[in-house]
Amino acid sequence: MARSDPVTQRAVPEVLERDLGWVLAQVVQAYAVEARDAVADVPGGLRGYQVLVAVADGCPGTQLELGQQLGIDRSVMTNVLDVIEAAKLVERRPDPADRRARRITITTKGQRVRATAGERLTKTEDAILAPLPAKDRAAVRDALRLLAGHFYRGGMGSVAGNPCTEGVTNACTEVPSLEPAAKVWSV
Repeated sequence: MARSDPVTQRAVPEVLERDLGWVLAQVVQAYAVEARDAVADVPGGLRGYQVLVAVADGCPGTQLELGQQLGIDRSVMTNVLDVIEAAKLVERRPDPADRRARRITITTKGQRVRATAGERLTKTEDAILAPLPAKDRAAVRDALRLLAGHFYRGGMGSVAGNPCTEGVTNACTEVPSLEPAAKVWSV
């Protein structure tokens, strides 16, 4: 028997009760639509924003390593970097250790764009989680971070065996354990 959503009062399909994949797809789809709007003015959209965040946070400095870290195909990465470099958000410079490689650095303008888009994305995340009580929002975030960390480190179905990310290690590959935070999650 279908129940109704307490916020919208619409009937909740029974599939919500039993199909995790369907549930995740609905949330991801809603997030993708809202996030795309939140970063609409960022050259390269969500990927452009991801690159800005990764570079600002000290992820791999070369174009190749950055693409591998983010799981972005080499040719797509080049296009994203072309767009955000043209907008003066990042700079590509020859790597002193390997002149064939390019190191990516974020500009002051890139930092501002990243911060503004980040604030809008935080509001988007809050809106996506708004139907939940505040304590449950934190628990969902913690549980998702725990799952993402598990898959990032090589859990079932992970990207760890991906040839694009294999062998890439730096401060950004260190995913902290969230065991204590995950204990607040109850179903």
